[in-house]
Amino acid sequence: MSEAMTEAFDAEAYEAAGEAGYEGEAGYEGEAGYEGEAGSEAYGEAARRDERRRRDRQQRIIVARRQAQVRRPSAPPPPRRPGAAAPSQTVRAIRADVRAMDLDTQAALLRLRRELDAASRMAYRNAWVAELSTNASQILDSFEDDLHPHDWARALIRGLPDLALAPGNPWKKQGLERILYDPRFGGSVLVAGIWAVGHFRNRGHGVHDITFSPPSVTVPTGGGTATVMANVTDRNGNALTNQISWSSQDPAVATVSAPSNNTAVITGVGSAGTATFIVAKADGITRTVPVTIVPATVAMSVQPKVHGIYFSVSAVTVDGAAAPPTTASITAYATDENGNPLPTSIDWASLDPAVATVNPTSGASTVVSAAPGSAGLGHTTLILAKADGITRSVFATSK
Repeated sequence: MSEAMTEAFDAEAYEAAGEAGYEGEAGYEGEAGYEGEAGSEAYGEAARRDERRRRDRQQRIIVARRQAQVRRPSAPPPPRRPGAAAPSQTVRAIRADVRAMDLDTQAALLRLRRELDAASRMAYRNAWVAELSTNASQILDSFEDDLHPHDWARALIRGLPDLALAPGNPWKKQGLERILYDPRFGGSVLVAGIWAVGHFRNRGHGVHDITFSPPSVTVPTGGGTATVMANVTDRNGNALTNQISWSSQDPAVATVSAPSNNTAVITGVGSAGTATFIVAKADGITRTVPVTIVPATVAMSVQPKVHGIYFSVSAVTVDGAAAPPTTASITAYATDENGNPLPTSIDWASLDPAVATVNPTSGASTVVSAAPGSAGLGHTTLILAKADGITRSVFATSK
């Protein structure tokens, strides 16, 4: 007999105990119970016999019911659907599914939190890249003249902010793809490629050489000047109009000023016998002009020719009849073609000495006097000034 059938018989026997059991005539609450005439205080031999009879009766009832159960065919269990799990197995399966779903949800939330943190860090880092790009643009604007001949330095400054970019998802890749899909690598390669194309494309159009006319200069000491012209050419010898910056290697010997882009005026301020260089720069190309300082007397032969002579007055009048006769002074200024004064000697003469005379006949200034006698009174003549083959005149009247 199986254990399940035994438990069933015990259950039926318990039910069968009914009136004859614990609640029956011989039960705990019956006449022979704990609270009857033979209660707990007078529990004697009679009570023990009643108890034994009651237990024997219950045992016989249980045995009888078990025998009857064996004789009677047991009812078949209700049919179970194919594949249907027992109620306890279904509950356990549902609990396992709920627990698995809870774990998956927690893992998904953790991944989402990590991705949000990574995106926040990436946005913060890229914001700094934008600031660095602004600073790079300001550097290029502030130091444009110094960086203009160095195109590689300008490209490097523009490309440096790209190196601070956040790598992003390419780090999930492996091998060569990890490098190729990195925005820092791609941006740097692109900047380098643009620089290379522009550098070699404009190479033939950039400044290749600077030549001077004259190639060397001799300047008199004590403020003497000389003019130099620069010619800027490319690799093919074509003339360019690039901006030229002029400077003196030793300003204590010679200074330089540039009235125009390709013309410079050199002034000698040092002592005779010294030499220096005047530097001209254009688009990263530097050339120099040798300058020699010579004494002013030696420099007379190399001074520019006189281009014009100007007077301190436009006309003079002298009175030969006055006692004593009156005189007038005239000063002349010799200049070159640029209007610069020249330290040259002036020769003076009167076109009609019978009207007026000059004294002295050489120097920067002369004194005009009326001619002796009355023959020239009331007449006008010209006072001539000559220098380096140039002659200019001023009117002189004797009254």
